[in-house]
Amino acid sequence: CSPETLAGVADLAREKGVAWFTHLAETAQEVEEVRSRYGATPGRHLESLGLLESLRAAVHGVWLDAQEVMLLARREVALVHCPESNLKLASGLGRLAEWLAAGVTVGLGTDGPASNNDLDLWGEMAMAARLAKVAAHDPTVVPAAQALEMAWGGSARALGLEGVVGRLRPGYAGDLVVLNLAQPHLTPLHNIASTLVYSARGGDVRHVVVRGRLVVRDRQVLSFDLPAVMERVQRMARRVARP
Repeated sequence: CSPETLAGVADLAREKGVAWFTHLAETAQEVEEVRSRYGATPGRHLESLGLLESLRAAVHGVWLDAQEVMLLARREVALVHCPESNLKLASGLGRLAEWLAAGVTVGLGTDGPASNNDLDLWGEMAMAARLAKVAAHDPTVVPAAQALEMAWGGSARALGLEGVVGRLRPGYAGDLVVLNLAQPHLTPLHNIASTLVYSARGGDVRHVVVRGRLVVRDRQVLSFDLPAVMERVQRMARRVARP
């Protein structure tokens, strides 16, 4: 995006009273292209344009350097970590442990279906925790409880929804996910956080409540006609694939 486009987006978001987001430093190629055009890395480029002050969150951040990470922390710009997309596109390993240590708010994302496929945040959480250990060469970084907090509280803060979602407390939205724990891969339940992060899967979800309303019961979607939607998607896919 040109500086004019980015500034226009920030102005429009301010006018409408909404947050804006952008992918940032996702690939090494992006960093080199921005540097060659504007003489600065992506994070510094946005800072020079005065845009980090209003940016809610940056997605990916794989190639941010240490100074840029501190800049995001100072400007209170969150990072949305999408580890499975980063792997599929060979973008690189995000330095999650360094981001968290620097005080950056980190939430979890999937990116789009073309670069992620399953859009499963349970898998994303497990991958984020494991890859953080590989990137840091340290099996103790980003323990399971911290990964859970990132998925819930960190993601809520990254979206500007702190105090609304991310906790099960009075006054919050009343979002709730119920898992079926009576399964071999979840037995024994020796540590809840560890089981949820490293063993649980999206397919283990039995019920889902959103704002106090049951939207999935016994793995059956109640809020829309799932078979009809799947059939419609199949028809759309055939049209897209048609030469």
